[in-house]
Amino acid sequence: MTRLHTLGLLALLATGCNPLPAWTSGQIGCAEEQIVITRDEMGFAGRTWTAVCRGKTYYCTSVSSGPQGGVQVSCKEEAQSAAPPPSAPPTATGCQYDTQCKGDRICKEGQCVDP
Repeated sequence: MTRLHTLGLLALLATGCNPLPAWTSGQIGCAEEQIVITRDEMGFAGRTWTAVCRGKTYYCTSVSSGPQGGVQVSCKEEAQSAAPPPSAPPTATGCQYDTQCKGDRICKEGQCVDP
């Protein structure tokens, strides 16, 4: 039965009928006509493809779900890169307080000077 399912799927593909937009639609919440499929790759155990809809990218996989000929589809949205950490505040050069100066010197306008 699995062999029959695989042959049926290959026949669908050969006739130009692409089931990927329909399979993807329910997974990502976009209408079939809004979905652009790229990187469609058929493997031994399943199929993978990339779907783009409304500026978002999804990575999808399908596998046969058994002798009844069903297909399980899963799509995950592309992870967004984290924002860069905020930059550290600029470090002050020189002194800010009298205690940063040696001996009796005091801090005046960022520099240790004699009183």
